[in-house]
Amino acid sequence: MTTRVESSGVESWREAFESIRAALPGERDVAFEAFAARGFPTNRVEAWKYTSLRPLARQRFRPAEPDRDAVVPFLNAGPRIVLVNGFLREDLTTVPVGRWAGPDNRAGVEDEALVALNAAMAGDGYVLTIAEIRDEPIEIVHATVPSPTGPVAQSRNRIVIASGGTARVIERHIALGKGAYFVNGVTEVEVQAGGQLHHTKLQEEGADAHHLWFMPVQLDRDAVLESAVFTFGARLSRNQIEADIFGEGATLALNGAYAIAGRQLADHTSRIEHRAPGATSRQVYKGAIGGQARGVFQGHIIVAEGAQKTDGQQLNRALLLSGRAEIDAKPVLEIYADDVQCSHGATAGDIDGDALFYLRSRGIPANSARGLLVRAFLSEILDETPEDALRRAVEDRIDAFLEVGA
Repeated sequence: MTTRVESSGVESWREAFESIRAALPGERDVAFEAFAARGFPTNRVEAWKYTSLRPLARQRFRPAEPDRDAVVPFLNAGPRIVLVNGFLREDLTTVPVGRWAGPDNRAGVEDEALVALNAAMAGDGYVLTIAEIRDEPIEIVHATVPSPTGPVAQSRNRIVIASGGTARVIERHIALGKGAYFVNGVTEVEVQAGGQLHHTKLQEEGADAHHLWFMPVQLDRDAVLESAVFTFGARLSRNQIEADIFGEGATLALNGAYAIAGRQLADHTSRIEHRAPGATSRQVYKGAIGGQARGVFQGHIIVAEGAQKTDGQQLNRALLLSGRAEIDAKPVLEIYADDVQCSHGATAGDIDGDALFYLRSRGIPANSARGLLVRAFLSEILDETPEDALRRAVEDRIDAFLEVGA
């Protein structure tokens, strides 16, 4: 046990934890020991079979510090919540929010090593509660300032949509400069009976960043959560959603689109547990992968005994743009009820040769033709994005990808 933990880089994290422990609100030692007992997950852990954190565990990161002077760009002039280096910037935040005050084990500290690390070391985070119908989207910006010390930014956040409340949230993850850094964050989501949350995440971290984000979700009766994630940045990223559907008639839709190149790795992992009858879940993830990049999709649907009339569907499609690009897909159905409609599918392949020939035969250059087909492939996810500024930001990232990745 000691050898495994030390090889997973725990001792350097213990030093970092001890250096900031006195300044952290709440009780943190239990959470850190939960992390220390496991270390960084290895490929021997089934949920991390395709994503190795060994290079990350070997690096020595230092806890990020607040930056009150950093200039943060915004998509629009609407309501916003801003965190820099994992710390709330009250001077830039225009939405009333609470502050995270320490771990309460809501996100499963004992089960997830990286969630435990976040619970131990996160210095700040917002608590957003919506009890009314809000038409204007709320922009949440997570910005990190790289530095020679290799900062690690860890925030713990919570979104609660009360019964009858409706909100749209645009969550952006960006770098304010170049350099290596590590983001290890948690956003807990609770949608109460009849509430609706429409959530979009745009991950455009720096090229040398590591981005790990965990989103535990609870849905009550007739609750709705529609979440879409667009992944373009970071050397290594993982977007992990753990959803528990407790209420009858709840609806969950998870969509994702990613475009990666070079040696990037983008991991999209989800677990959806249907615990109540008559609920619906949908997952559609589509990726364009160039260079020597690698995509990972793990979708796990669990239908509990008694969760009759469950409708759970998942689909993963990957477009491989080079002979060295790779996708690892593991869709799983685990069903303990007998009156359900559940399916999963995964496909991967090159650009359609006939479609490419058709465009070329009409005078469109090869690069332009490939770009049109990649955009068309990702458009199913992008078309569901209603905000113009966000749509333009995603389209700009697709254009930048096409210059180097396709």
